[in-house]
Amino acid sequence: MLYLIGFAIMLVIFFLISNYRINKTIANQLLTIQNSWGKQKDTYFDFSLINLYNQNNSEPFFQQLSSQTLTDIDFNALFQFIDRTTCNVGQQYLYSQLQRPTNNILALQELDKQVDFFSLNKHTREQVQLLLLPLNNYNSYFIATLFNNNLLKKPWWQKFISTNIIIVLVMLLLAPFYNILLLWLMLPFSINLFLHYSNRYGSYQFMRSIPQLNVLLNIVKHLQNVDMPFEKESTKKFVQSLKKFQKHFLLQNFGQAKGDDFTQAIMFFFDLFKAFFLIEVRAFYKLMNELLEHRHEVMQLFAYVGKIDMAISVASLRKSDVSICKPSFLDAKKRLNIINAHHPLINKCIDNSICIDNRSVLITGSNMSGKSSFLRTIAVNAILAQSLYTCFSEKFETPIFKLHTSISIGDSLLSGTSYYLEEVTIIKKFINATESDYQNLFVLDEVFKGTNTIERVAAAKAVLSFLNQKNNIVFVATHDIELSSLLFDEFDLYHFNENIENGELLFDHLLKKGPLQTRNAIKILEVSGYPKPVIEEAKILATNMLKNTPNPSFSS
Repeated sequence: MLYLIGFAIMLVIFFLISNYRINKTIANQLLTIQNSWGKQKDTYFDFSLINLYNQNNSEPFFQQLSSQTLTDIDFNALFQFIDRTTCNVGQQYLYSQLQRPTNNILALQELDKQVDFFSLNKHTREQVQLLLLPLNNYNSYFIATLFNNNLLKKPWWQKFISTNIIIVLVMLLLAPFYNILLLWLMLPFSINLFLHYSNRYGSYQFMRSIPQLNVLLNIVKHLQNVDMPFEKESTKKFVQSLKKFQKHFLLQNFGQAKGDDFTQAIMFFFDLFKAFFLIEVRAFYKLMNELLEHRHEVMQLFAYVGKIDMAISVASLRKSDVSICKPSFLDAKKRLNIINAHHPLINKCIDNSICIDNRSVLITGSNMSGKSSFLRTIAVNAILAQSLYTCFSEKFETPIFKLHTSISIGDSLLSGTSYYLEEVTIIKKFINATESDYQNLFVLDEVFKGTNTIERVAAAKAVLSFLNQKNNIVFVATHDIELSSLLFDEFDLYHFNENIENGELLFDHLLKKGPLQTRNAIKILEVSGYPKPVIEEAKILATNMLKNTPNPSFSS
């Protein structure tokens, strides 16, 4: 009796210690979640893994941002600032959504409601974040590889598995009457043992993804018990359709067997049993069939978790120490109203405003004055408006656009493509985009600067006028003052300028209405300490060129 009491006491102590450890772990996780709210992540971003979902996501989309646009806006750095997700599935989903701005205003408004829900319901949000944490590990990145169309080709011998098992069973049943069959059983056993371990080697590529998919399915089941504004009925059906997948998963070894020597010995004999009857091999191919048959459901469940985590991330972003607004979407007209927009990656960024009504925008100004930063600010906010229903601005009223940018083009040494030819290729895509039924937003910096002045100005004017047709809006920055007069009837003129005070170059980075009236290029050389003969000759040459050129071009 004393032994039973002692054993019971030990069980109670064990339970209390385990419960204490579990509660302590949860408390530490909760504290981490609370301390990270509204803040940037300080973790390492492996973009090759983060991009796996976007690469394998075959769902239809309104627009996929071009590689040029991703480069122009320094997309990965922007993502690092925006990403406040809890798990890797949410991170991958957010990364894909940012690259695919939508024209579905209702979906954006639904996202906004979900974001507001998590902003107002702290307890529910933290409960959900705790549920998502098991997917915040390295292996969960690989769930997205299961969406690839070429998962695994069945080997030629797979169709003979059933015949193999029938032969083995018949031989086992007859062995008591014909002992010689026990010897002949070594042949199918050897074959099955080879197939068993060959299959395990072939399934190694799924050692990370499939177990994590099982984790995701279990998390979805828990999330469905949480009262929040996300679709549940269809999700329940998707989970139900994957019951067979989880059953076959239990029979499949993905390298997860662990334990002491005794446990390992038991698992070894169990492994031999599975090999003899090809249990694991059959389970694996049934599991793969389930994945192929229910790929749509799997992707929808992945998106379900991704949407929840993305909404939490946007709620955290809106709580951060930056000025943020919700966009207002206008009908498809050449209109755009932006008040106090800024770029989130620029420290102490100067806010700028602009209102467009039936005209596009041409901006002049010197280097470092703010032209390119302003163009990037427009592009970034246009993307965020149509992906996260969130803008870094006081007001952002915009139509639905397809965005096209050409800001940071460079020579391609590997492909042998020149700067000018690269520009020609990119802008040709812009021209093709004007044939679309959708409204376009074109953002360009220094059109055709890879060629001579006369042809550059002529080609730029023709291209910009062409892009400006219909309801398309063009933002272009240039040093070519001739374009101001050539495009005066189609484009509103703006400029950035600098001042030189006490030998110092000062920029206010404020967008100003009208064309640039000053020329400071040579003056900047002077305050930068260039030799006096260089400055004097440059001034004389500039004066003569202005006298002899009807429409002088200069870099201001």
